[in-house]
Amino acid sequence: MRIVTLFFVFLSFFTQCYNTCEEGEDIATDNGILTDADLAKVPYQSNDTVKLKHSAGYTINYNVTRKSYDDYISFDESCAGMIVKSNSVNLEPDYPVFPIYINISNSDGINTNYQIVVGRYYFYIPQNIDNTVNSEYYKFADSVTINNKVYYNVVKTKSFNGTYDSSDLIYCDSLYYNFDAGIIKITMSNNEYYEISE
Repeated sequence: MRIVTLFFVFLSFFTQCYNTCEEGEDIATDNGILTDADLAKVPYQSNDTVKLKHSAGYTINYNVTRKSYDDYISFDESCAGMIVKSNSVNLEPDYPVFPIYINISNSDGINTNYQIVVGRYYFYIPQNIDNTVNSEYYKFADSVTINNKVYYNVVKTKSFNGTYDSSDLIYCDSLYYNFDAGIIKITMSNNEYYEISE
């Protein structure tokens, strides 16, 4: 979470320092809204508690906070930029393991982007979960059973980090996601895992 926060602070500082536009001269393109249907694909709300059970048996409770905001992104010295709608979901654990950060945005102006950061490892969820998402990073499953409960239309996504920090002996390797339940499983590089516990 600290890395993500520092990135956005740096981005904001850089764009403010670099922007040479006169007051009121900015020309911003508004990328539009995030619809209720877009937001519903991340099913967590503020004050929810999300429970993930480790393969060794202990359960970690994550407290949820969620908020929407606008980001102004300046392109260059031409005073042009865009307003990006974002919705952030923070899951803070009650035990010293990885926090989870989810960002929903319309930053490309066409598609809704779903990014999940687990600790410091990045995952992207496709806008639609179906059998067209199979690729090097995505695998679709009609259903996945966890603790005798069946979750339908699940995507397994690999971390998008091209290289892993050599100090990380264990890292988040893959994540299973469903638009109704959210994160249903996180698999670590040592084959330990965290599963949804309802």
